[in-house]
Amino acid sequence: MKSIILLALLATAAFAFVSRESFDYYAPIDGKIGIPLSHGHYLDENGIPITNFLNAQFYGPIHIGNPPQEFTVIFDTGSSNLWIPTKGCKSVACLTHPKYDPSASSTYEKNGTEMVIQYGKGKVAGTVGIDVVDFGGYKVKDVYFGMMTQVSANFIATKAAGILGLAYQKISVDHLPPVFDLLFKQGLISQPIFSFYLTKNPGQEGSMLTLGGYDKQYFEGEIKYYPLTNDTYYIIDVADFGVGNTSLGANKTYSGIIDSGTSLIVGSTDLVNELLKYLPAKPDCKKISEYPTLYFTFGKDTYAIGPDYYIINDLGACLLGVMAMEGLPFEGFILGDVFIRKYYSIFDYGGSRVGFANAIQK
Repeated sequence: MKSIILLALLATAAFAFVSRESFDYYAPIDGKIGIPLSHGHYLDENGIPITNFLNAQFYGPIHIGNPPQEFTVIFDTGSSNLWIPTKGCKSVACLTHPKYDPSASSTYEKNGTEMVIQYGKGKVAGTVGIDVVDFGGYKVKDVYFGMMTQVSANFIATKAAGILGLAYQKISVDHLPPVFDLLFKQGLISQPIFSFYLTKNPGQEGSMLTLGGYDKQYFEGEIKYYPLTNDTYYIIDVADFGVGNTSLGANKTYSGIIDSGTSLIVGSTDLVNELLKYLPAKPDCKKISEYPTLYFTFGKDTYAIGPDYYIINDLGACLLGVMAMEGLPFEGFILGDVFIRKYYSIFDYGGSRVGFANAIQK
């Protein structure tokens, strides 16, 4: 069973998701890099508005059962399961969130398999249930999800009640089929693609998860695609990283996981330590424009991230949105919402690739 790590960063009045995943690592495969999209515009009408809470938490609504019970979840490309607190949960974290009531749903089916997802020193635990999930207006049938009766204190301050994972079934706890996989296989969308647009500023409205394709109103310029090294996480090769004109990793290939459920850029300790030689450990909110730009290279394409993205201004307290993590089972980075806010991100689930374009920010 995959274990997941949830770290919380206290940012003034809010907890920010930094990283949850303790990764099962799979060997990479070869593939072509940097394929520009010259044709095709896939777009289904349904999208899900996402709330931007202080650039630290991004979450949106789903409905479970009939009549529908509404919950907010983190749409997480770094995991593959759906779980929600359930009636009967006595954990303190459950007191701050709505709870699913299976007895109130006419479409609920009992499964009863025990489910435990480990989060570092905490965990969520419960049993598996089956019900209809309204995901962006699509009624997805026979969804196996975690009905959690124990939720660790890590989740007390999170705005979302649960998590809806968007990664592949290979890393799904108990190998349960992911909701997005069912969405496509049940013929509810024509293309197994989804896309994220995240607003730049804390609390700014307009963030959107588009199901079934991408939406041109959210980006400019061409999209370039990069193949996944395996169908587990959305993991691609990183050819280089650096700050300003200084390359810090050009002689080696690293891994990069594009993770909508991680708010910062998280990396292997030795790599982040190199970045920190050039970045402010304690940013001054009045000097953000004076700090350098960092970058990551995929194939031959460089993606720059300015200090107005990697420094998070939380109600006047500025924090560096780059963090080291001990024990990553690969050498590289988790590129979270700091990156996705800058680059409109397309997750081609069926084509095993991700694509990026410059997000249009207002």
